[in-house]
Amino acid sequence: MGKIHVRILAIVPDGPPINNQQVVSISTCGGSIIGSRTILTAAHCLFNTDDLSLYSASFLTVRIGARNDAVGAKPQGCEKDFKVTRAFPHPGFRPTMTGQKLKQTNNDIALLTLAEDIDFANSPCACPLCLEDKVPEVGAQCIANGVGVQNNDNAVKAMQYAQLDVKDALSEECLSAANKEEDNSLFVCAGGETRGTSTCQGDSGGPLACLDANGKFYSAGVSSYAVTNCPSTRPAHFSKTQRYLDWIRANAEQSQLSFV
Repeated sequence: MGKIHVRILAIVPDGPPINNQQVVSISTCGGSIIGSRTILTAAHCLFNTDDLSLYSASFLTVRIGARNDAVGAKPQGCEKDFKVTRAFPHPGFRPTMTGQKLKQTNNDIALLTLAEDIDFANSPCACPLCLEDKVPEVGAQCIANGVGVQNNDNAVKAMQYAQLDVKDALSEECLSAANKEEDNSLFVCAGGETRGTSTCQGDSGGPLACLDANGKFYSAGVSSYAVTNCPSTRPAHFSKTQRYLDWIRANAEQSQLSFV
């Protein structure tokens, strides 16, 4: 699990050039490597909040192995950037706005196709996360990672890991954190018992990774939405990977996916 570090950068032109320099806006999300050319992430990460348009694949960069997104952070020797040739949100995802933010809802899952293969043999900071026809049981302890904010100063920090307990999606604490219009069967609800053991802004698209009976981590969920007041003990919601395995098979290169 320590080798799964993925950042998705949406680098988008933001108005006309100033002093011959193109002004851009940059938004970031997390993701999981599920094949040598396939990244699993959240659908809402691929939409521009200004007009709800889908980002062109040419605007997207996938950064593998980055452990620190803080301004001025020095590379640690593992980072590598990949161009994206295809950005494919689930066709059932319907982006809508709530205030200044995208409202996360059903089918918040997406695939990215990279322009070249990840060379796992020579990439010490990259390995695929397994795909299994499995849903974690309530009470299972899983891991979420990301470089989202950790408190309300909105500063992005180094890659962090949080141990989360899978909770009953129909429990009061999960329902109180849910979008009232969502289909709870499409999500895994998970959180910690102490402040700071949950996902936060900037962690979207990252994995909820759980251990199977053979001691292998598998993708149990994709970070869909989390708390905005960090740190918190409020549980987060993850799109349930198991519900989308057929869709993943149909829309990614079969020969290179990490199914077990």
